[in-house]
Amino acid sequence: MIEAAWSELASGEWRARRAAATIGVFDGLHRGHQALIARIREEPDLLPVVVTFQRHPAEILGNRTFGFVMSIGQRRRVLADLGIEVTVLVDFTHEFSRLPGREFLARLADSFRLDRLVVGHDFVCGHDLDTDVAAARRYLEPLGTEVIPVGPVTDGVGTAVISSTRIRELLRAGRVEEAGMLLGRPFALDVGDEATTVCEERVWIPIGPQRLLPASSQIVPVGGSYQADLVDPTGKKRSTTLEIREKSLSWPLSAGHPIRYIVMKHRTLAKE
Repeated sequence: MIEAAWSELASGEWRARRAAATIGVFDGLHRGHQALIARIREEPDLLPVVVTFQRHPAEILGNRTFGFVMSIGQRRRVLADLGIEVTVLVDFTHEFSRLPGREFLARLADSFRLDRLVVGHDFVCGHDLDTDVAAARRYLEPLGTEVIPVGPVTDGVGTAVISSTRIRELLRAGRVEEAGMLLGRPFALDVGDEATTVCEERVWIPIGPQRLLPASSQIVPVGGSYQADLVDPTGKKRSTTLEIREKSLSWPLSAGHPIRYIVMKHRTLAKE
């Protein structure tokens, strides 16, 4: 997978192939996001492109810390696994937030031979959210780009829509199994190169303010005991019992060290 910064689009050799693109934060790359990605991969001759954001727009527009379902590294890996060939990574700044939606879409269409743009049914973009699906069609269809809105995806049990917000709520409640069902894969914490402290035959990782993992800004589930798999940098897994407390998470030293990911299976005992 090729990754390009938004500022690099004009200099890229992207117009050699016709393309299909989708736009979004894609935090979690859950089953709803996967429905969008499936639509841009329907025609094998089209270059599948994802435009996503390095930081959540709410961090800039709302001036608040935002807990993520997945790290940037996880997002890259899952996008590659889903068959995406080009990822455009936008650094959402205050300056970028002032860009009108029409200019944003025009630049995207000018950088790629954009045959289709697939978006959620409630898609909006641009300064003050000035561009919705209808406006995107007005701007892009005269350029030869088909705009395809995709409806919401439900959990298959009832009518509840799958969303990153809903998954965050489940994680904060410690309901990691349900979160995994909506994600389409188990929830995993990316500890990256996070420094660990070995104490009393346990490995400890601190939890930052607002219960976020410092390495990835991911949400740490509520305190308690969880069954989990520790995944080392080579991909080898070891089962363990993960203990989450107010300011740290830990596991027995014998369960393996170092690790890259903590794949969370289910909560076994509350320990607030």
